[in-house]
Amino acid sequence: MRKFYRGSAGFLAMLISAFLLSGLIPYSSAKAETAADITLRCTLKPGSGSRSFSKCKDRNYRTSWTSAGGSKAWIEVTAPKGESCSGVWLQWYDHPHAWAVQLPDEAGKWKTLQETEGRFLSEFLPLPEGTTRFRIAQATGVTRKFSL
Repeated sequence: MRKFYRGSAGFLAMLISAFLLSGLIPYSSAKAETAADITLRCTLKPGSGSRSFSKCKDRNYRTSWTSAGGSKAWIEVTAPKGESCSGVWLQWYDHPHAWAVQLPDEAGKWKTLQETEGRFLSEFLPLPEGTTRFRIAQATGVTRKFSL
């Protein structure tokens, strides 16, 4: 039986593994390929708690990063130059809660693409083809802190 651990290691690894499914799997039945994990090559910027943010990216399930609550609870992800992200896989350090994927509009304002209900410790959301920048944020009405 496979164990899934809570923690920043799993979070970032899975977070970016998902959005790192850059180029996802070409929709071809002829040949299935594994999506590349570009997590470590992506730029991640927290809305708060930047001093401890390295704990979110250390791939150690025993450590975690906690954001401020409310509107500062987000992480902006930028794909490496010339690459795009196909989805985001998020793994919570503690009890999960509802979260959203946001994309910037033409004016640079963040708009929610989709939200989860926060029922799972580990969740995946697909991204539109060609996504190079997105944000993981609180779902509408949620004000608690992120612990990833």
